[in-house]
Amino acid sequence: MAQLKVRPEAETDALEAAFWYEGERQGLGLEFSDALRTTPYSGPVTMPAADITAYAKWTANSYTITFNSNGGSSVTAITAPYGSTISAPAAPTKTGYTFAGWYSDVALTTAYTFTTMPAGNTTAYAKWTALMPVYRFYNVKTGTHFYTASEAEKNNVIVTLSLTYRLEGIAYYVNTTNPDNGDPLYRFYNAKKGVHFYTASEAEKNNVLATLSSTYRLESVGFYLAP
Repeated sequence: MAQLKVRPEAETDALEAAFWYEGERQGLGLEFSDALRTTPYSGPVTMPAADITAYAKWTANSYTITFNSNGGSSVTAITAPYGSTISAPAAPTKTGYTFAGWYSDVALTTAYTFTTMPAGNTTAYAKWTALMPVYRFYNVKTGTHFYTASEAEKNNVIVTLSLTYRLEGIAYYVNTTNPDNGDPLYRFYNAKKGVHFYTASEAEKNNVLATLSSTYRLESVGFYLAP
């Protein structure tokens, strides 16, 4: 009799043939009538005395998404079978920056969408938005603090007022791209005591200007806050 030998020749980029399965026949070894693709078709065997159908079964390949945090904290890669559901990992952190999402290209022009595992290994790149530092000075004469988000003002105070103000460092950061940061924080200077006063209240600012202008001088908007 003629010999029949069946092998999983066909493959796709994302799936590989695990076994061929036989239907409509019960034969040798693991060969069973099985259109549901649960029993392997083993060969070679002799050509049966009737037509049969072999069914291809596929096993999804596993691929890996690697995360390039671009200077931020490390993020564990995701390895999963092709087509399986995936979710974005916890956002990395980076001092002085806020995380602006994952992108599929080095130039950070195309946002990466986490839906299912793609048919190949890939890398996602972190995008960052620089935060505005708010500097804090200590007034050695009055024992109070003075804040500024202006780089020019910070440098001027260091150069011209170092006997009075000592730079302590960055107190915190402000995300200037956040649309919620729309409320101004006003800074007043008390000329009599040499200290600063801050308020985010428009009504309080106007009241100080109207009733305490001989004591407090409005210097500027320090920066903007979320309401």
